[in-house]
Amino acid sequence: EELLNGLTHGLGIIFAFFGGLMMMRRANATNDMATVLGCGVFCIAMNALYLISTLYHSLHKFNRVGSVFAALDHAAIYVLIAGTYTPFVTITLRSSATAFWILAAEWAATCNGVYLCVYTPLWSEANQRRVKTFELVLYVAMGWLVTIVKDDLAAALDPRGVRLVVYGGLFYTGGIVFFSTANTCETRYVLHALWHLCVLAATICHFFAIFYYVLPE
Repeated sequence: EELLNGLTHGLGIIFAFFGGLMMMRRANATNDMATVLGCGVFCIAMNALYLISTLYHSLHKFNRVGSVFAALDHAAIYVLIAGTYTPFVTITLRSSATAFWILAAEWAATCNGVYLCVYTPLWSEANQRRVKTFELVLYVAMGWLVTIVKDDLAAALDPRGVRLVVYGGLFYTGGIVFFSTANTCETRYVLHALWHLCVLAATICHFFAIFYYVLPE
């Protein structure tokens, strides 16, 4: 079970590392600080998620280390969501004040989510279950907050880039179905691996949206 989970996001490590190098090379060539910053945040968040997830599923048998990486694994999801917003706002939507408020809200929600990931294991089981439900709602809300500036994004971004953004959002949202039901049935190892594949597919969609349509030529 954990081998399959580790392998699916092990592929993500390879993609994130080499894709990140390619993206940062293009970003640095623009000599624009906002572009470098936005892409840098995204690349760091992307690499962190896949590295932490792979380590978590590889070290789960070591209780103390496994519990630490379990918290980091969930925290990395928040960071990647906010990290994905960052280049779109600092590059494509840099003239939109609303977009920057959304970005601030994303990072505030990320800080809240990371706090929950760190302290939830110390709470009662009943409270932990409530937090898990809240986490799923927060993931979805953070992901689709972009709809507030959908018109601005559609006006500033190539339609192919917009489609990739939407496809990525649908992969993330659809994957949550697998994630939320993975512990309730006998085929949980397959469902969790499918969640991993949905996350990878979503990341790839957003990566190419940024690489080809957000980054200046």
